[in-house]
Amino acid sequence: MKKLLFLSLLLSAVFCLSSCGSDSDDNEAVAYIENPVLGKVAVDISSTETTPEWLSTMIKIMDADKDMYGTHSIFKGEWQDQTIYFVYSPLASCVFCEVYYADGKHIDWNAEDAASFNKATKNWRCIYKGQNELVWK
Repeated sequence: MKKLLFLSLLLSAVFCLSSCGSDSDDNEAVAYIENPVLGKVAVDISSTETTPEWLSTMIKIMDADKDMYGTHSIFKGEWQDQTIYFVYSPLASCVFCEVYYADGKHIDWNAEDAASFNKATKNWRCIYKGQNELVWK
């Protein structure tokens, strides 16, 4: 089990190091992350936007337990004209396990169309990145 976890973490690190970098747009460097689910996403860690209280609490929990959550990322996007948050774990057994509306309500995939979700979402930004993973330079 430890070997499998180590191998997964090693492969994630190699993937991230080989696929992440910065773009230039009008001579301005933009950091991005290449997420295997969402594709190329702008990094907006230092955003001045207000983070919902429930999400701030989640981030504090993740920061406090880097062994458990160190490879997690949180992405903010739009779906059906609503702000949504996607908590991504490279070791999760499902793709969109943790997707929430801005008010913190978990999206119920039994009631929603998960098949078209990824195509219908837009404006993804990485707003949190676990500290155990080297992702961008």
